[in-house]
Amino acid sequence: MRILQAISGQNNGGAEAFFFRLAVALKEEGIEQEILVRKNLRWGNALRSEKISVQELPFKGSIDGLTRLRFRQAIQLFKPDIVLTWMSRATSFCPKSKELDTPFVHVARLGGYYNIKYYKNCDYLIANTEKIFDYIRTSGISRKKIKYLPNFVDENKTEPTDKSVYSTPPDAKVILTLSRFHPNKGLEILLEAMTNLQDVYLWLAGDGESWDDLEKLSVKLGVRPRVRFLGWHDDPSPLLSSCDLVICPSRIEPLGNVILDAWAHKVPVVATTSDGPQSLIKNKKNGILVPVDDSKTLSLAIKNLLRDPKMIRRLIFEGKRTFDSNFTKGIVVNKYRKFFKEVLA
Repeated sequence: MRILQAISGQNNGGAEAFFFRLAVALKEEGIEQEILVRKNLRWGNALRSEKISVQELPFKGSIDGLTRLRFRQAIQLFKPDIVLTWMSRATSFCPKSKELDTPFVHVARLGGYYNIKYYKNCDYLIANTEKIFDYIRTSGISRKKIKYLPNFVDENKTEPTDKSVYSTPPDAKVILTLSRFHPNKGLEILLEAMTNLQDVYLWLAGDGESWDDLEKLSVKLGVRPRVRFLGWHDDPSPLLSSCDLVICPSRIEPLGNVILDAWAHKVPVVATTSDGPQSLIKNKKNGILVPVDDSKTLSLAIKNLLRDPKMIRRLIFEGKRTFDSNFTKGIVVNKYRKFFKEVLA
């Protein structure tokens, strides 16, 4: 089986991180791949380090003729069975199979509620949540052309981080979030919640446009001495192994990879009722759900959970069981392989 993947994306993000994990996993399965990525992103070198063939394209706006030409040439030279495009921009640059002398099946993966107009020429669509599946279906796409395939995350294989590395007392309670720093992620609500969580330290692992605003807000709220801005971590395992709780305070969250990370590392989760967390979490069974944009309820949920070892043990057990049943690398990669075989049959 030969697969050409294409992604524009950015340096940091959940979709990009999963794209990389999947590309490596498919290589390990013996699937031949050619990868097209946006020029000057770190993913080109990361893929080369895994001995995966990669080309870097501009992936600019709709008038970017060079990317269209090189995309066509890549397909004609590699002759893939499947072209798998990620998100809207890469999908819009993919030529139609009938325009080339190389037949292929075009599959696009959606990790959000993207404009369906960019996907009308695709043969099949992958939705990484059931709600995105429903969104695609109600947009006029036949159910037969849509497949729900979840993400997977890596399991814990590293030692915990020494808290002193981040100027955190060894006996301090630590709450962690892994996130792009963007208004959709609701991180300012988490900072507001910190005003009611005395002696708790917050580790913010991520990067993005809201960094400066979040730092200023933490100072204004008087919580900056207990907040650590850690930057983006490609491997969050050491952080996850060191924290007491994982928090997902998002306003808009189609999936919530951080929840899968927490379950895989046996860490309890508190999350908002945005789409992704609400579809993953059964409240007070494998996680705690709180309303969106409600810092008081969020702080109370965190405070109560930190004081309830019995509930913590239950959430850890049920979270890991949910992960092991649905979101391991082996389970998800097998689903992808089966789907690829089905669309080629």
